[in-house]
Amino acid sequence: MNKETIKNNRAIRYLYYTVVGGVLKRNKLKKVAAKTLCDFGVSFENENAKEKYINDMVNTYARYGFGFAEYLCLRFGEKSKTERLQFVADWEHLGYACTLNNHKNDELFDNKWKTYGKFKEFYGREVVFFDNENQFEQFKEFVSSHLKFIIKPLDLSCGRGIQIIKSEDYDWTKEKFVSMLTEYNGRFIMEELIVQVEEIAKLHPASVNTVRVPTVRMDDETLIITPFFRVGQNGKHVDNGGAGGIICAVNAETGCVFGAADENGNTFTTHPQTQEQLIGFQLPRWDEAKNLVKQLVNVIPDNRYTGWDLALTDSGWVLVEANRRGQFLWQIPSQIGFRSEINSILKKLGKKY
Repeated sequence: MNKETIKNNRAIRYLYYTVVGGVLKRNKLKKVAAKTLCDFGVSFENENAKEKYINDMVNTYARYGFGFAEYLCLRFGEKSKTERLQFVADWEHLGYACTLNNHKNDELFDNKWKTYGKFKEFYGREVVFFDNENQFEQFKEFVSSHLKFIIKPLDLSCGRGIQIIKSEDYDWTKEKFVSMLTEYNGRFIMEELIVQVEEIAKLHPASVNTVRVPTVRMDDETLIITPFFRVGQNGKHVDNGGAGGIICAVNAETGCVFGAADENGNTFTTHPQTQEQLIGFQLPRWDEAKNLVKQLVNVIPDNRYTGWDLALTDSGWVLVEANRRGQFLWQIPSQIGFRSEINSILKKLGKKY
């Protein structure tokens, strides 16, 4: 999706929901808003207060594109119009990413195997790619070498399709290999499982808990935007916010967590299952993480905005994934809008969104 498409979509959304859609569309939106309030467990003193709140949710969506769940996560009911407009709506982040990044690099980030080929030295683990039945011997060698490993689709995000496998749980026949190729549409990646340090594992042992470090490469420096640390919940093996993980806003200078929330509108000071402290949690070896992303940025220097997913092992920080259009999710736990900051960055670079 290019910049012009995104801008046109903005105009079309406003026209449709305020003019063309009319009363019928508005009533449908109000029903969805009411259901979202129910899902989030929001209650009201009376029906008039609820109706007023729902109308505000629908108006905010129609005018600015903030989804109903987004409205609640960002606590817009408590914020003035001026405060709200400091936040970047989720759909808008694509426009900013398109403005900052070079389209020719898209495939290097969207294809996990190509990402590995470009950043291999920073992975710190074995990664293999399978796309045909003739690779069975290589497959068998990998599964016999690792007690546990992770399987990923080649080009999905947000933790979709990821599985953690124990070698002992399966009979690794060629038929099994062929069935896996079928399951993953003919191609998939297998990775040696990351073993994270105990300090981070204790927060939620079932998931590898990673930190996203968003960077913008300026002409003479690398800016680190508010990082966010993801911690899994409820025994899930992925930590993504979309899969129920807790998003923790991290002070870029110190590596200390100062806000924690999930995408269901819940806020936290401690982890609800492990009871480990989240607010005030200090990410270990934080200066090393910052130094690593500054190295990573220089691998593809004309890609200005990137979100780097890192995990900490006993041997140091390693790259998990690189994202060219990562969401501005730190706005949820920090409750700080990013619009003024990103617009200031674009101005310094001579770009306009």
